[in-house]
Amino acid sequence: MWMLLSLANGAPDYSALAKDPRDRLLSDSSTPRGFRIVALSHLAEACAADGDVGCVERVFRAAIHPKIRSVDPTGKLGEHGLYLSHLAVILGKCAEVEGRCDAALHSRVVEHLARGSVKQGVIASFPGGSSRYPADQAVTLYGIFLYDRTRGTDLLQEALSAYHQRVDMTAEASWWALPASEVTGSQEWSAIPRGCAAATAFGIAAAHVVDDDLVAAQLEGTEKLVRMRGHPAGDSALAVAITAASQRL
Repeated sequence: MWMLLSLANGAPDYSALAKDPRDRLLSDSSTPRGFRIVALSHLAEACAADGDVGCVERVFRAAIHPKIRSVDPTGKLGEHGLYLSHLAVILGKCAEVEGRCDAALHSRVVEHLARGSVKQGVIASFPGGSSRYPADQAVTLYGIFLYDRTRGTDLLQEALSAYHQRVDMTAEASWWALPASEVTGSQEWSAIPRGCAAATAFGIAAAHVVDDDLVAAQLEGTEKLVRMRGHPAGDSALAVAITAASQRL
């Protein structure tokens, strides 16, 4: 999978991506347009960890650029869960470092995500699709959490409760005791736990945070294997952004 963490020769480095994320992403053919917002939210994490307010502000401006955004923030937000959830993370990180982004848009996006989450448990990642992915909902919940933390609100608890009601039963029914990859059963692989794609990168960062050296080494071994095989993932801006975020946690 192209989203696996990798840093092959020729990939844009963190400093270059942080300097002008919009232009870097527009010239990056390895990261599909629909997932460029994912690269930006990881970059926002790295910038905020460095205390680089200007960088976070540039990431936000890139996120709402017409050639990158999946929805016009001034119109109806609809079921663009993936885009809006990662946008909420960017706005949350901007608020965290007291950057000059769009506080009104932040409220609008998070309140929209919170309403949908309470109603559905797991919201749609893309409009028009029946599939619902717990992995994507984790980002939604994180975006709501960041908003609560900076605004003093309490939107997360209801959304989190609805998530557990929808997802926990899939883990209870699983041979692995892990949540299903997709909760509606719309795909033939829906019940199989998710063990691929960007989960490797998230796992590396999480393992380092909790000082689990063994798991971190195992996951990093997977990354090295992919790199040795010359996988094109290393050329994507997404790979660089995930790497930057994991190194700064």
